[in-house]
Amino acid sequence: MIRIDMRPPLEAVGRVKLAAREGRSIHRMMAREALERSAQAYDREADPVTGRPWAALKPSTRVRKAKRCTTLRKLVCSGRLRGSMKQGGAGNIVQVTRRYARVGTSVPYGIFHQHGTRKMRRRRFLGVSRVAIREMRSEAERMLAAAWRGKATR
Repeated sequence: MIRIDMRPPLEAVGRVKLAAREGRSIHRMMAREALERSAQAYDREADPVTGRPWAALKPSTRVRKAKRCTTLRKLVCSGRLRGSMKQGGAGNIVQVTRRYARVGTSVPYGIFHQHGTRKMRRRRFLGVSRVAIREMRSEAERMLAAAWRGKATR
């Protein structure tokens, strides 16, 4: 007969359960990644989910922007919307709970760009691609594996 000390695996299971129950560090990582990837797509003037470039501005919009704004870049006039995508930026919304992470903006006109209207083409600026989701899942698995081994994660 052999004796197996179950304390180390039970402690590891406890650490993984705590990490999974807490979940906040994983969700914070995912929120940070979603904001960062959305900001990168915004700077490329592309949809963060599909990677496709945003629709061109109508000539009338270009004329109006030339009079009111300092740039002809899409979705940029005051810089307020882009600034709200920085963690801690004015208008930035990040909610992290045990069950989910939510990122967004409180800039009132953001929803019209995100979803479009009858008269305005959609130029989605918040979102995460399938590739990014797979990468985040791998990172979450790495974080849980580190918890199993008893190592600290970010």
